[in-house]
Amino acid sequence: MSEINLIDQIGGPTANAAAIIPEIKAADPAEPLVVNIHSPGGSVLDGEAILTNLRAHPAGFIASIQGMAFSMAANICLAADLVRMPKDGWMMLHFSRSFEGGTAMDLARQKRVLDRMDESLLDKLEARLGANNPGREILDERLKAEWWIDGREAAALGLADELTGEAALAACAWPRPASAPQECLNYLDNSSRERETIREPSTDHAKIILLARHRQRR
Repeated sequence: MSEINLIDQIGGPTANAAAIIPEIKAADPAEPLVVNIHSPGGSVLDGEAILTNLRAHPAGFIASIQGMAFSMAANICLAADLVRMPKDGWMMLHFSRSFEGGTAMDLARQKRVLDRMDESLLDKLEARLGANNPGREILDERLKAEWWIDGREAAALGLADELTGEAALAACAWPRPASAPQECLNYLDNSSRERETIREPSTDHAKIILLARHRQRR
């Protein structure tokens, strides 16, 4: 299977749309594409452009969280045909945010865009949660702040399909998110050298391709 890496801030030097989209287009269309993710999130515009192309890959894509998938990185995972996640890894979801200013018209336009993004996030999240969906009211409350989910909880909720061993990438090169729970902060402080693990990926390609083709027909 072809692999691409989002091991950076989305929109950063190695995980921006201009760099990643050609890799997606060059991937073997007959095989699922593995997306290795270890990212604190980042640009929604770059993330959505990358996600659009991932969803267009004929054989589907697998999100393989290497340690953390926060914000836009977690949003990408929600759209994957299969999500792998370390049991001690972390995912974080929240509603879209804008740090831009401007006139009243500018702010009104930003609100319309953010509302559409939030609706898309809720749709993907509800589809993933399935029977574990607590309802829009509770999801709204969780996403208005930040919803922090470790690997075990993600698997229990249906947000992760396969749990891997301990995370191979535990060290975080970006500023520690002050709002994260203490367990996540402890995880981010760990040394990657002390937690390395190797896991062979699943070879159940037929199931992944079937899911991808079913998705394209909807």
